[in-house]
Order: sequence, then structure tokens, then C-alpha cells
Amino acid sequence: MGTHDGSCNYQVFISYRKKDTGKTFTGSLHRALQREGIDAFLDRKNLPIGQQMLPNFYQNIRSSKMLIPVISKRYVDSEWCLKELAEMVDCYKPEGPKILPIFFNVKPTDVQNRTGIVKTSLKKYRKSHDKSTRKRWKKALTIVGAINGPKLEDVKGIQADLVDLAVKWALENSRSRLLEGAQHPVGLSTRVKKVEALLNFDSDDIEFVGICGTLGIGKTAIATAFYNRNLKKFRDSCFLAKIREETAASKGVEILQKKLIKDISKENGDSIPNSYTGAIRIQQRLNGLKVLLVLDDVDSLEQLNALAINHKWFGRGSKIIITSRKKYILNFIKGVEAKIYCPPKLSDNKSLRLFCLHAFSEYPPPEDYMKLCREAQRLATGLPSTLLELSSLLGVIKKKKEWRQVIQKLEGLSPTEIHQRLKSLYANLI
Repeated sequence: MGTHDGSCNYQVFISYRKKDTGKTFTGSLHRALQREGIDAFLDRKNLPIGQQMLPNFYQNIRSSKMLIPVISKRYVDSEWCLKELAEMVDCYKPEGPKILPIFFNVKPTDVQNRTGIVKTSLKKYRKSHDKSTRKRWKKALTIVGAINGPKLEDVKGIQADLVDLAVKWALENSRSRLLEGAQHPVGLSTRVKKVEALLNFDSDDIEFVGICGTLGIGKTAIATAFYNRNLKKFRDSCFLAKIREETAASKGVEILQKKLIKDISKENGDSIPNSYTGAIRIQQRLNGLKVLLVLDDVDSLEQLNALAINHKWFGRGSKIIITSRKKYILNFIKGVEAKIYCPPKLSDNKSLRLFCLHAFSEYPPPEDYMKLCREAQRLATGLPSTLLELSSLLGVIKKKKEWRQVIQKLEGLSPTEIHQRLKSLYANLI
């Protein structure tokens, strides 16, 4: 679930007692998370003017991926903190946000067993709050106290080290959505930076970028690397791969629509009877959410209509990346003009390096293979996908004589014809 109607989305929600740690540890933690690109909700300053505080605090807790209660000596003295903690525990499910309690001059056993300073603080609520409320708070303390969180005493009182532990945990959890990228990303970083340069991540603008070009130019590899590099800037994200292929296999886009809804809302949802209904549900789920969405290999207007045709579907700051061989499809996006990046072919030197790294796991290759590698590299005409296919086939062939035979069979063919011929050659080989 996510926040809606103007409220913000955060990867981390920090609950803390301002009098104890607001100007010291918690402020440093917040700044450290922000430096790493992890958006963290700290306190009422994050709320837009005019919005009610408590409902929006709960909403931001429920929509965050990670929850960090900084439990200090006077934490339980605050009714507000106890309400936040109870809300955190209510969200604490296998599919829900993760909790990292930080014990700041407080023993976890005192929190778990409600003894010591925690017991003393709880006494004041006996007359002012009903039994069910106090029971809910006690349960929250018991559960959070049992979670293995870092303690100030573990780092000999050095707050900077405690900040580092919390940031490391947050980074590890924010990276859990990373995709498998290129094994040898030759020339990839430069291409990703070209896409990033078309976007303004500090802006609330909803932006579309198309990565367009011929078969084999590396559109998917660029989109994947972009997604992994920028994932931590977004609480909600989805990468829909092989849309053309998946649509053909399932004879429709409804399965992809359901996956998009599940990735964003974490709900399986009902079955989608048709693409029109699916589009409405996507708009409902994504409304107000800042998302990173990648649509890989969009091949038709029908697919675009079903998955991301209108900028109004998305919350402020959303970034949508679309890879396609058909550049004109991007003209149909409603409300904004898509920016286009057409990646060039790899240079001869980069092509040779990429081929050799995949074929031999080293560069340069064995000296007696260099001439053959250059011949194979020229066949691929700078197309990364063709280079990978060639190296996959030739890499398992041991004899130079057989290398020459394969290269001769591919001479004079177009990239598409080489792709088809390689598939048949590889099938015969295995």
C-alpha cells in the first residue's frame, strides 16, 4: 500500500523522542540516509502544510519499506512514540516493512520484558488510558524488544558507528530489489549516464524516457543498469521485462498488468478480466505514488495503453523508462513529451573487449586467437547482444578450425540473420 492525495512516500520511517536524540543521533542518522539516496521520514517537518498530523504519520508508517524506532530513555514517556511503535508492529508481517530497533542507552531486555525504566514510564498511563490501549502498547514493546537491533553500548558509545550500522542495514534492504545485470558491463555506465541526464530526480515532474533502437543494441541492458543504479531513490518500483514476448505468450497484457499492481501494492488482487479494467486498476493503485517503472520491449500501442499511457496515473516525481524498437510509440503518451535516447553501437575496441571477456573471461585473449576475435567482433557490427550470442557459441568451441567455420557461415549476414543462424548453430551444438 502507498500514500495518496499529496502525502509523500518514504523508504524509511524514523520514530524517536526529540528530547533525547533529535539534535544528536537521530538528526545524524537522517542526514546519512539522505546522502545514500534513501528517503527517510523524520518528523512533522516532512508533512505538507495543512495536513493532519497523526493520520499522516500512520499513513507514512504503513507505506514505508523500513521502520526504525530509536528507543531512548524517555521514548516510552511519549504517548506519541508509543502510538507510532504500535502502528509499526501492526505492519510487521512477512510481506510488510522491516523493523530495526535502535536501543539508545536502553536495554533490549527492559523493552521486551517492560522492566526497569520502561516499567516506570508505563505506570503513568494507568489512569489516563484504557486497558486495551495499554495492552497494545505493551505488546508492541515486547515484540520490538525481542528484535535483534544495534545498541549504543555495542559500539562503545560512538554514535557515528551506530549511524553506520543503521545505514548499512537500510542499504542492504533497499537493494533487495536489484535485478541481475550485465556480467561484463563494457561501455554500459556511459550509456546509463546519458539516460540519467535526460531526467531531473530533484524535480516533482513526472518524466518519461524512451530507450529506442534496433534489435541487439543493448536497450534492456541499459534499462536494467539504470534501474539498479536509481532504485534506492524510490520506495515503489517495478521492472516489467520482455513485454512483447510475454504479451504474445499469454495472448494479452492482463498478466503484466497484474504483475505491475502486485509489485507496487504488494497485493495479489483480483483477476483482471480485460486490459481496460486492468488499466483502471493500475491508475487507482499508482495514483499519488512516486514510482520508478521500467517497461522493457514495448512493441505496440495496445501495450502502452494498458501499462503507462497517461502521466496522470503516476504520483509526483515518478520516472517511467520505456525500451522499444519502435520510436514512434512514445508519441502517444498523454500529458508529457517523452525524451528519447538512442544508444549508439559500441566502438571496435569496446566490442572486442566485451566479446573477449565473455568468450575467454579475460582481455586481451590468448594471442593466437586475437585475429579470430577481431573477425567475430566485426561480424557483430557493434551490437552488444550479437557480441554476447557470438561469444556464447564460440566460447564453448575449442578448436580454431571450428571458429573459422562458424565465422565463414555468418559472413555477409545482417544482424537479424546472424541472430537466427546463431540460434540454430547453438541448438545443434548442445
